[in-house]
Amino acid sequence: MKSFLAFLLTLGVAASAMGETIKGRLELQEKKDPEVTYLVVKSPTKVVLTEGGQKVTSNSVQIAGLNQKEWDKALKLVGKEVVVEGNLMGAHTRYHFEPILIITSKVTPAKSK
Repeated sequence: MKSFLAFLLTLGVAASAMGETIKGRLELQEKKDPEVTYLVVKSPTKVVLTEGGQKVTSNSVQIAGLNQKEWDKALKLVGKEVVVEGNLMGAHTRYHFEPILIITSKVTPAKSK
């Protein structure tokens, strides 16, 4: 339940960039302090976010906002290419482990070419 808490804590923060799509490999990350498990999409290209006059770039984007049902579905996609659509925001709290987060309601498998 601690891992799911990390996602719920980000829901009250307004997003800076609307309607972004991130494509990449889904990874499961773990932290010891605080003890949480969270999802990250590793993009092959840098994701750029400008927030409060500051430019933030990263290939790793933390996924936030999933309900328990969607979290369970997303876990089955770990290690695979995925597409995540949502609102980007910069890290602001102790539970934001990557410099950029995406607030979303689902993670979908990327379509094969």
